[in-house]
Amino acid sequence: MFSIINKIKQFFGVHIVDILSIIESGAIILDVRNLDEYEKDHIPESILIPLPELESHLSELSSFKLPIIAYCRSGRRSGIASRILNKHGIESYNGGGIRDMKKLMKK
Repeated sequence: MFSIINKIKQFFGVHIVDILSIIESGAIILDVRNLDEYEKDHIPESILIPLPELESHLSELSSFKLPIIAYCRSGRRSGIASRILNKHGIESYNGGGIRDMKKLMKK
């Protein structure tokens, strides 16, 4: 069972880390959904860069010099975003879906 969970985490780009402590240490919270999704609901501290636009914002994101926690609706797009950012030397983690992130941040 544990290996199945790890395979799912690898697929979605989830690292076994304490996301909340990374957020509390000052990480950037990145919403990679579309504008209409963001306008309906988002985490107040987040910045919006839709996944299709992510690569054109790499220099801006690297200039923050902070880890990035990406989230989306389900965790799929944020997993892709996290892999792209890490591939370009930007420390990034998949925060999963917006519900997961909101639940985590209430703790």
